[in-house]
Formats: sequence, C-alpha cells, structure tokens
Amino acid sequence: MLGLAGTAAVPSTRAADVPSSDDQSQIKAIEDKLGQLVDPADVRRYYADDAVLFDALAPGLIKGAAAIEKSFAAQLRGVRSVNTTVLHEETVISGSLAVVYSLQAIRVAMMDGTERRVVCRVSDIYRKQGAEWRIAHQHISYPIDPVSGQAQFALTPQP
Repeated sequence: MLGLAGTAAVPSTRAADVPSSDDQSQIKAIEDKLGQLVDPADVRRYYADDAVLFDALAPGLIKGAAAIEKSFAAQLRGVRSVNTTVLHEETVISGSLAVVYSLQAIRVAMMDGTERRVVCRVSDIYRKQGAEWRIAHQHISYPIDPVSGQAQFALTPQP
C-alpha cells in the first residue's frame, strides 16, 4: 500500500521495491513536460492505454488514452502556450507504482492574446510498463467555496 506521508520513497526491506534515481528522474521529467505541452498527441504519450482521468472539466470522467487525447484537444483548442509552476509536489514510489500529488499554478496564453490563470490540485498515479512510467490515473480539481459552490480558480491552498 502506498502512503502519502510526504516522503520521497516508501521504506521497504525488499531491494526490488527501492525506487531508483532513474525512476524518480523519469517521473519528474514527465511531470515537468506535461505542464508545458499544447499538442494533445504529445500529451497522450504519457498515459497508459487504459488510463482513467477525473478531470475538473465536464464530463469529468474520461477512460482510455484516445479519449483523454480527444478531451485535451478540445481543452487546448485556441491555446498558444501553457506555463505551469509547481507550487508543491510530493512523489511516492513503491515497486511498479508511483503517486505524485501537487499544487500547480497554470498560466495559459490564448491565440487571441488573452491570458487565463488557475491554481489546481493534481494527483497522478503512475504504473511502470517495462522500463517506462505511464499515468494510469489522474485527478484534477479546484477548491470549491462551500457557500457559493463556485470553484476557486485563483485560491492557493497551503501545502
């Protein structure tokens, strides 16, 4: 079982369960790339074929890498660039599974010259397939004001 105690790795007595620095760097590289990509086909390559995405945008539940690519294509239409700043990130690796949870400030430059900014929470569950890490499940959300029921896109939760 994976624990989210803010440690870089889950302690284990089995050598096979000890994450390598290569595992850490592979996952970090994927997280860094995903925060900048605007081509849905480039985004898709980091998801397992059977991945499940709980997206903050409707319809909210997306199954399969092809459907995830289609969803991102709709979301990225009209986007010139994306710049993501990770405000807080924790990674836990155990064997062939890894969890990354983070707070991200995202700045989106649109083709029409406007800009959008949001802060969101992202949880990625990775599964190692051969020598490659792929996202098997992703959950993206925004804090909600309990009184108004409105998403708080600019709120920065404290890690």
